[in-house]
Amino acid sequence: MITSSIFYFDTCKINSDSSEQFQKALQRASEKYEYKSIYVASEENFRLFCLKESIDKTLFETSNEIVFFFGSIKNLDEINLIVSSHKDSNIIGAPSNISEAIYRLFQIHGKNAFNLINGLFTFISYNKLTRKSEIYIDRFGINFCYYYSNDSGIFCSSSMDLLLSSGIKREFSLDGIDDYLSYRVTQPPLTIVKGIFKVPQGHYLEYINEPILFSYLKFNDKIDAENDDQFFIDRFADDFKNAVNDSFDMPNPCFTLSGGVDSSIIAKLASEHLKTPIDTFNLSVGKKNYQDEFFSNKIAKELNTNHKTINLSSNDLINEEFFNFCLDLIDEPTVNSYPNEIKLNLEASNLFDTTVYGSMAATAYFEGYFWKDALEEKRYLFSKIYKYVSVKIQKINLFNGRMSLLKKILLRLIASLKLRSLTKSEKIEEANRLFTDYFKKELYSEHFYDEVSKKPKRKAIDLFNNPKLSNDVNKAMYAEHYCMSLARTSLFNSMHQKFLHFFYYPYLDVKFAEHNLQNPAYLKLEKIIAKKAFASKGLDSSFSRQRQGMSISYEWLGDELKDWTEEILLNTNHSVDKLFNKKSIKFMIEAHAEKKYDFGAYLWALVTLKKWAIIKNISLD
Repeated sequence: MITSSIFYFDTCKINSDSSEQFQKALQRASEKYEYKSIYVASEENFRLFCLKESIDKTLFETSNEIVFFFGSIKNLDEINLIVSSHKDSNIIGAPSNISEAIYRLFQIHGKNAFNLINGLFTFISYNKLTRKSEIYIDRFGINFCYYYSNDSGIFCSSSMDLLLSSGIKREFSLDGIDDYLSYRVTQPPLTIVKGIFKVPQGHYLEYINEPILFSYLKFNDKIDAENDDQFFIDRFADDFKNAVNDSFDMPNPCFTLSGGVDSSIIAKLASEHLKTPIDTFNLSVGKKNYQDEFFSNKIAKELNTNHKTINLSSNDLINEEFFNFCLDLIDEPTVNSYPNEIKLNLEASNLFDTTVYGSMAATAYFEGYFWKDALEEKRYLFSKIYKYVSVKIQKINLFNGRMSLLKKILLRLIASLKLRSLTKSEKIEEANRLFTDYFKKELYSEHFYDEVSKKPKRKAIDLFNNPKLSNDVNKAMYAEHYCMSLARTSLFNSMHQKFLHFFYYPYLDVKFAEHNLQNPAYLKLEKIIAKKAFASKGLDSSFSRQRQGMSISYEWLGDELKDWTEEILLNTNHSVDKLFNKKSIKFMIEAHAEKKYDFGAYLWALVTLKKWAIIKNISLD
């Protein structure tokens, strides 16, 4: 069951009035979704608007409470059965819609009810007696809720754009910029806009006079030592099939097929289920070592699918209309390859009636490509030596003049020695970061670096130490999932708001994710368990290929897009420029163009930040 995920609401304090802000956001929504009817609900100091198309499924009201459910749910029948048959239920009979089902489940199980929901959602509750608002976000964090609070009340929306349109000052957060450059996208509750926050996955926000965040997540990652490998492999196969099966029965489904492990398995299962040639597509970016096109075509031929290749070229990026459209679409900057995803959506929408998106594996897998070395402890003496040498080398200014072989060696040595000198949890922090402290020291302006360096970088460390997980492998995987996968989910949320048709991620299944936490670490490493579970499916060419991942062709930024990159980063003026050392940026561009060091991801992060700021009219104070 899928409903719209677009909403805006505010809750005012006594003797306060936010009607002007509400009307501004409503006007923006009317312009943005002009062909859709909008539903408005009002209850004393609570106001909300959303798309009217599914209001009969999303709204439930009692004499004391009004609740809304936005998103999707896989186990609605199971929840309906629980609430209908529960002996202590105050309401008799089957629920009338999703919102009532979740409301009644909450009456029975309290906050733990949201651990029982298998879906991607935002659930909003307003108590008319206590004037308390609560907002619950699914365990994967797919459906965001941005919020801003002041002396008048709280203002919330699924869309940053709608929230900003209410009149909030469009000002950068320095912490947000640093967080974005560190983790590829800002991590909840932080956003890149000053004063605006977002509810993290597996959390809920409670508001009466001030916003307070709580977690409702429960983990069970105990590995049963009595079970052999085959038990875990067989369970994985069953969970995987159950997680994706409902996507096969959608009207006119189509599937992304990169030729990697996950998309190939889904395409194979879909072909077997539907017994007719299925529709598949992949993206080609022309990257010299990019093998997706070869493998996707190979698997498509083996499975006899109706396959299309969608091309993203450097010309798409320098097409101002397309690139500005992409930047306007995303709620926040992300180092993720958002032009890929948006081009895929635009082209696939023309080719197919429904998009079923077979990706986002890492979010449900906790698969761990970056944590394996980080979990090794080093001897204390060597750690001290590494730290001493690393500190000495980091005092050398490498980001000037031209890149040389010696500088390249020293840059790699700095990263290597620092990692070897860290504790286990500190390595988790370092492994999840794009811009490390050394890069920031070279790239940030002196004032910006001094500001952000005062605050300890402990996000991944705290995630590693705090989750109620029983083993270090799962703690490390969870930190990686939290710090990296949001770049993709942020994009999903933004695109969902704009295109209003669902990008279905079959992997995002609670049971599949929970069971995978309970699988032995050596089976999760590089998807070994998936390859063993579906070894009989004849997908050897997919299973044996190297992991690629989808990105724009970063080589472009030093080749045909070098002038474009320089124009944005060096020649276009914006207030954000004062945060960075332009000489260091020029050094990175030249070294990247000369193929002496791969600064592609770093340059892409800066290009996105600056262009997004211009399009969204966000500035520094």
